[in-house]
Amino acid sequence: MNNLRFFIFLTLLSYVFHSHATTLKVGLYPYVPRVEQFKTVLEEKWAELGNGITLEIITDENVWDGGYGKDPSKLDVFVFDALFLNKYRASNILQDLSASDINPDGLDDFLPYAINGVKNKDGSTYAAIPLLGCTNILFYNKGIGLENANTFDEVRNIVKTCQYTGLVPGQAPHNGMMLDISGKTTNASYYIATQYAMNGTYPFPTPSSINNNVISRLHTLMEMSSYLNSSKADFAPYQRGIWFGQGYGNSFVGFTESMWGIAKGNNGRLPDNFGFKPLPLWDNGETTNPIFYADVIGVNSKSNDLANAKKLAALMASKDVVVASSTGVGQADGVPQYLLLTLKSAFDTLASSYPTYADMKVMANNPNIKMFTLSDSLYKWFDANKSQIQTNISKSYSCGCDKATEIYLTSGNATSTCKSICSDQGGWNGQWTTAPPFVPSKSVSVCGCNSCPIQ
Repeated sequence: MNNLRFFIFLTLLSYVFHSHATTLKVGLYPYVPRVEQFKTVLEEKWAELGNGITLEIITDENVWDGGYGKDPSKLDVFVFDALFLNKYRASNILQDLSASDINPDGLDDFLPYAINGVKNKDGSTYAAIPLLGCTNILFYNKGIGLENANTFDEVRNIVKTCQYTGLVPGQAPHNGMMLDISGKTTNASYYIATQYAMNGTYPFPTPSSINNNVISRLHTLMEMSSYLNSSKADFAPYQRGIWFGQGYGNSFVGFTESMWGIAKGNNGRLPDNFGFKPLPLWDNGETTNPIFYADVIGVNSKSNDLANAKKLAALMASKDVVVASSTGVGQADGVPQYLLLTLKSAFDTLASSYPTYADMKVMANNPNIKMFTLSDSLYKWFDANKSQIQTNISKSYSCGCDKATEIYLTSGNATSTCKSICSDQGGWNGQWTTAPPFVPSKSVSVCGCNSCPIQ
C-alpha cells in the first residue's frame, strides 16, 4: 500500500513538473523605435517576481512580426496588430481573458476604444490586452492653416498636389507632404479606413468589389506627396520623420512614434512650430469618429503554462512596464519613443516629463474612436485584394519624378544632360540638383522629369 501511495505521489509530481513550462516564449511587436528597451524592462520586471520561470523574448521581425506574415503558434504570449484579432479568434489560438486576468483593479484605466475593441461577444471576457495604439497622424508646420483643416479637401487645398518630384520635398515653407504607402498591407489599411470615412459603416463591411471613389481619394493623397517618397520602402526606420525634423516639407503623415524621428532630426527635441492631429480622410467634417489601430497582447490558448502566461501578459500591459519602456530616461538619445499608449495613467506619468503626451492623451481618449479590426471574411477579402489596391492607387500617377544619373551635373552640362535623360519621362522640368538628401546614395545627381514611370 505504501508503495502504491509513493507511486501515485511520483506520478502527480511528474505531472506538476511537466505541465508547467520553465521558459515562456514571448514575441514583442518589433516596429517601434527601441524594441530592445521593451525587452530589457520586461526582463527586469519579470525577474522581480522570482517565480523561477525564464523568458525567451523575441524582437527579431524575421521570427515574429506582429502577425503580418509569421505564425504565433509556438509563442506563449505575443503582441500583434489587432487587424488580425478576428482571424486569430477564428483559429482558436487566443485564450479568453477575464477582467481580473487583465487587471485585478479594474479596466477603467484603458482607453475606451482599446478595451472595447478586444471584448468578446459574451461581453464578459476579452480576446487580448491592449498595449499600444496608433492612427494616421498629420504632422504639420503651424501657421500654414493645417491646424484648422478638418476635412480631406481642406488639407489638399493647403498642401496641394505635385509639389515635388524627388525623395524629399524642399525645406519649409516649401509645399509638400511626406507619406509612406509603400506596403500592400498599408495600402489596404488606408483603403478600409477611407471607406469608413466616406460611408461611416462600422463594423467594416466586406466590399463586393474595389470602390473607385475610395481609390481616387487615396490616389490624391499619394499625389500630395511624391511617387518616390510615398512608395519607396527601403528608407532607414523613421527616415521621413527625421527629414521632417530637419525642416523638409510642410507636412508629414506617420504614426505618433514618428515623433521620435522628428526629434532626432531636430537635435533631440520636437520643433517649436510643430502640430499634429489625426489625418482627416473624410470630406464632410465628421472628425469625431476616427479609426485607431492597436497592438494587443494575446495569450496562446495552447501554452503549457497558461497561468504564468496570463501573468506575463498582464505585466506587459501594466503602467510600470509601459512607462519604463516608453521614456527617454537612461537612453542614449534621451528621446521618448512617443508611442500612442492605451493606459490613461501612463500618459499622465509621461506627460510630467514630456508635455506632448498630454496632447496625445486628449487625442486618443475619445469615446467615439473605433478600433481597426477586420471580420474573418473581410480579412480574406483584404488579403486577396491588397496587391490590386496598391496597383490601383498608383495607376495613372500624374506628377513628375526625379531621375538619377551618375553624371555630376553643373550649370554647364545640366540642360543637355537632363533633357536627354528625361526624354522618356515627359521631358525635363528645368530642375536638377547634386545635394543630399535629394540624391539617392548610389547616385551623384538627379534631374526633375515631367512624368513618372510606374513600376
